[in-house]
Amino acid sequence: MTNIVRVPVAKRLIHRSKWLPLVPVPQQPYRYGAHVPSRIAVFHVDGRDGIRLGTQHRLQEIELLHRKDDPAFPPQFTSVKATLRIMLPGYTYPCAKQLYARGTGRDHKPKSIGEMVSVIAEHLQAAIERYKDTECTEPHWKVGRHPSLTLDDFVLLDITWVSVGSIQPTLAVVRS
Repeated sequence: MTNIVRVPVAKRLIHRSKWLPLVPVPQQPYRYGAHVPSRIAVFHVDGRDGIRLGTQHRLQEIELLHRKDDPAFPPQFTSVKATLRIMLPGYTYPCAKQLYARGTGRDHKPKSIGEMVSVIAEHLQAAIERYKDTECTEPHWKVGRHPSLTLDDFVLLDITWVSVGSIQPTLAVVRS
């Protein structure tokens, strides 16, 4: 059993006085082998779930994270690399990206929680770019250009360790 790292934000952000309701993104959970999925980080902003992934919000909120420099991966995660998997609804193929869970330098310093938030946002932006001209079978979840969902609409709720070498973010969108 891994410990859940709770990542609160130090104070409320001035630019956002009220959050709109969050709608969970119904991703197909990735499963491979006998690994039991477990959360490795849960994000909260001023008592509300999630950290905004849009660049303006994310950069400000990461700076306010109490434990942004803590390792993102638990000690039980022994792989040097991890596969980040995003499986948006309505698209037939997932977006997967290999990343270093531990640094490539001599000390093999693990990625921090703050770094993982940025990596997930960058990977989600790449997925949005990849999917923007692709048919989506669930129009409610279409990503790309307005009026579709963009990176600014997404919130990272937590990171789940889903298989021996894979992680999957739990996402939601802000809907007005």
